[in-house]
Amino acid sequence: MKTEYIETLNEIIETHPQFQKVSELYNGIIKAIGCTLERAKELASTHCNMISFYAILTTEGTYFGDYSEYFSWMLKKGYCDKHGYIKAEKSTILEELGITATLLKYNELEDLYNPIRLNPDKFYQIKIKGNTSGFHFMSGYIEDGIFKLSDTSYRGIGAIATDHINSKNFVWIMEI
Repeated sequence: MKTEYIETLNEIIETHPQFQKVSELYNGIIKAIGCTLERAKELASTHCNMISFYAILTTEGTYFGDYSEYFSWMLKKGYCDKHGYIKAEKSTILEELGITATLLKYNELEDLYNPIRLNPDKFYQIKIKGNTSGFHFMSGYIEDGIFKLSDTSYRGIGAIATDHINSKNFVWIMEI
Protein backbone atom coordinates (compact mmCIF):
# COMPACT_ATOMS: atom_id res chain seq x y z
CA MET A 1 0.00 0.00 0.00
CA LYS A 2 1.35 3.39 -0.93
CA THR A 3 2.14 5.56 2.08
CA GLU A 4 0.17 8.53 0.71
CA TYR A 5 -3.02 6.41 0.55
CA ILE A 6 -2.59 5.29 4.15
CA GLU A 7 -1.95 8.90 5.19
CA THR A 8 -5.11 10.04 3.36
CA LEU A 9 -7.26 7.36 5.01
CA ASN A 10 -5.83 8.18 8.42
CA GLU A 11 -6.41 11.90 7.89
CA ILE A 12 -10.09 11.32 7.05
CA ILE A 13 -10.57 9.12 10.11
CA GLU A 14 -8.62 11.52 12.31
CA THR A 15 -10.73 14.52 11.24
CA HIS A 16 -14.04 12.60 11.54
CA PRO A 17 -13.90 11.04 15.03
CA GLN A 18 -17.14 9.92 16.66
CA PHE A 19 -16.46 10.98 20.24
CA GLN A 20 -14.18 14.02 20.27
CA LYS A 21 -15.07 17.61 21.10
CA VAL A 22 -14.55 18.75 17.50
CA SER A 23 -15.21 16.60 14.43
CA GLU A 24 -15.92 17.06 10.75
CA LEU A 25 -18.34 14.16 11.21
CA TYR A 26 -20.59 16.40 13.32
CA ASN A 27 -20.44 19.12 10.66
CA GLY A 28 -21.38 16.62 7.96
CA ILE A 29 -24.37 15.36 9.92
CA ILE A 30 -25.54 18.92 10.68
CA LYS A 31 -25.26 19.92 7.03
CA ALA A 32 -27.06 16.78 5.82
CA ILE A 33 -30.06 16.81 8.18
CA GLY A 34 -30.12 20.29 9.68
CA CYS A 35 -29.84 19.30 13.34
CA THR A 36 -28.11 20.90 16.31
CA LEU A 37 -24.50 20.19 17.26
CA GLU A 38 -25.71 18.33 20.33
CA ARG A 39 -27.94 16.08 18.22
CA ALA A 40 -25.15 15.54 15.65
CA LYS A 41 -22.86 14.33 18.44
CA GLU A 42 -25.53 11.85 19.58
CA LEU A 43 -26.05 10.58 16.04
CA ALA A 44 -22.31 10.35 15.33
CA SER A 45 -22.00 7.65 17.98
CA THR A 46 -23.59 5.18 15.53
CA HIS A 47 -21.99 6.36 12.27
CA CYS A 48 -18.96 4.03 12.40
CA ASN A 49 -20.11 1.86 9.48
CA MET A 50 -20.90 4.90 7.32
CA ILE A 51 -17.74 6.87 8.06
CA SER A 52 -15.32 3.93 7.75
CA PHE A 53 -16.89 2.93 4.40
CA TYR A 54 -16.85 6.58 3.21
CA ALA A 55 -13.19 7.00 4.23
CA ILE A 56 -12.13 3.97 2.20
CA LEU A 57 -14.10 5.04 -0.88
CA THR A 58 -12.71 8.56 -0.68
CA THR A 59 -9.13 7.40 -0.15
CA GLU A 60 -9.30 5.05 -3.10
CA GLY A 61 -10.44 7.98 -5.26
CA THR A 62 -13.74 6.33 -6.10
CA TYR A 63 -15.91 8.86 -4.25
CA PHE A 64 -15.26 12.60 -4.40
CA GLY A 65 -17.88 14.31 -2.23
CA ASP A 66 -17.63 15.34 1.39
CA TYR A 67 -19.31 13.40 4.19
CA SER A 68 -22.44 15.57 4.21
CA GLU A 69 -23.02 14.87 0.50
CA TYR A 70 -22.45 11.14 0.99
CA PHE A 71 -24.77 11.00 4.02
CA SER A 72 -27.46 13.07 2.24
CA TRP A 73 -27.28 10.82 -0.83
CA MET A 74 -27.46 7.65 1.29
CA LEU A 75 -30.51 9.03 3.15
CA LYS A 76 -32.26 10.10 -0.07
CA LYS A 77 -31.74 6.65 -1.60
CA GLY A 78 -32.96 4.94 1.58
CA TYR A 79 -29.58 3.23 1.95
CA CYS A 80 -29.17 4.40 5.54
CA ASP A 81 -31.09 6.08 8.32
CA LYS A 82 -30.20 9.23 10.26
CA HIS A 83 -28.34 7.11 12.83
CA GLY A 84 -25.96 6.01 10.09
CA TYR A 85 -27.17 2.42 10.05
CA ILE A 86 -26.63 1.10 6.54
CA LYS A 87 -29.82 -0.60 5.34
CA ALA A 88 -28.70 -1.60 1.82
CA GLU A 89 -26.15 -4.10 0.62
CA LYS A 90 -22.81 -2.40 0.08
CA SER A 91 -22.67 -3.94 -3.40
CA THR A 92 -25.89 -2.06 -4.25
CA ILE A 93 -24.43 1.21 -2.96
CA LEU A 94 -21.24 0.75 -4.97
CA GLU A 95 -23.17 -0.20 -8.10
CA GLU A 96 -25.31 2.94 -7.80
CA LEU A 97 -22.13 5.03 -7.45
CA GLY A 98 -20.55 3.28 -10.44
CA ILE A 99 -17.76 1.85 -8.30
CA THR A 100 -16.28 -1.58 -8.90
CA ALA A 101 -14.99 -3.39 -5.80
CA THR A 102 -14.61 -7.00 -4.75
CA LEU A 103 -16.19 -6.81 -1.27
CA LEU A 104 -14.56 -10.10 -0.29
CA LYS A 105 -15.31 -11.11 3.30
CA TYR A 106 -12.86 -12.99 5.47
CA ASN A 107 -14.24 -14.66 8.56
CA GLU A 108 -11.00 -15.99 10.05
CA LEU A 109 -9.36 -14.12 12.92
CA GLU A 110 -6.06 -15.60 11.74
CA ASP A 111 -6.12 -13.14 8.83
CA LEU A 112 -5.44 -10.30 11.29
CA TYR A 113 -2.47 -12.12 12.82
CA ASN A 114 -1.06 -13.38 9.55
CA PRO A 115 -2.59 -11.44 6.63
CA ILE A 116 -0.96 -13.46 3.84
CA ARG A 117 -4.35 -14.21 2.21
CA LEU A 118 -5.19 -10.50 2.15
CA ASN A 119 -4.17 -8.06 -0.59
CA PRO A 120 -1.71 -5.50 0.86
CA ASP A 121 -2.78 -3.01 -1.82
CA LYS A 122 -6.41 -2.90 -0.65
CA PHE A 123 -8.27 -1.29 2.21
CA TYR A 124 -10.53 -3.26 4.51
CA GLN A 125 -13.55 -2.64 6.66
CA ILE A 126 -13.56 -4.57 9.92
CA LYS A 127 -16.68 -5.52 11.88
CA ILE A 128 -16.39 -6.37 15.57
CA LYS A 129 -18.81 -6.81 18.44
CA GLY A 130 -19.14 -3.49 20.26
CA ASN A 131 -17.99 -3.01 23.83
CA THR A 132 -21.42 -1.89 24.94
CA SER A 133 -23.87 -3.42 22.48
CA GLY A 134 -24.28 -4.01 18.78
CA PHE A 135 -21.36 -3.85 16.38
CA HIS A 136 -18.53 -1.48 15.57
CA PHE A 137 -16.90 -0.88 12.17
CA MET A 138 -13.38 0.36 11.42
CA SER A 139 -11.12 0.89 8.44
CA GLY A 140 -7.97 -1.16 8.09
CA TYR A 141 -4.95 -1.83 5.92
CA ILE A 142 -1.78 -3.87 5.81
CA GLU A 143 1.48 -2.05 6.39
CA ASP A 144 4.80 -3.91 6.47
CA GLY A 145 2.92 -7.21 6.83
CA ILE A 146 0.94 -6.00 9.86
CA PHE A 147 -2.82 -5.43 9.81
CA LYS A 148 -3.51 -1.95 11.20
CA LEU A 149 -6.66 -0.09 12.15
CA SER A 150 -7.86 3.42 11.53
CA ASP A 151 -10.69 3.88 14.01
CA THR A 152 -13.14 6.73 14.55
CA SER A 153 -13.60 5.57 18.14
CA TYR A 154 -10.89 5.04 20.78
CA ARG A 155 -8.60 2.39 19.20
CA GLY A 156 -6.66 5.02 17.28
CA ILE A 157 -4.95 5.58 13.98
CA GLY A 158 -2.39 3.03 12.82
CA ALA A 159 -3.18 0.78 15.78
CA ILE A 160 -2.15 -2.85 15.48
CA ALA A 161 -5.38 -4.79 14.92
CA THR A 162 -4.43 -7.73 17.14
CA ASP A 163 -4.02 -5.39 20.11
CA HIS A 164 -7.76 -4.64 19.93
CA ILE A 165 -9.45 -7.53 18.17
CA ASN A 166 -9.69 -11.06 19.50
CA SER A 167 -11.86 -14.17 19.23
CA LYS A 168 -14.47 -12.66 21.56
CA ASN A 169 -15.17 -9.58 19.42
CA PHE A 170 -14.10 -10.48 15.86
CA VAL A 171 -16.88 -10.79 13.24
CA TRP A 172 -15.29 -10.25 9.79
CA ILE A 173 -12.89 -8.33 7.55
CA MET A 174 -14.12 -7.11 4.15
CA GLU A 175 -11.86 -6.12 1.28
CA ILE A 176 -13.12 -3.01 -0.50
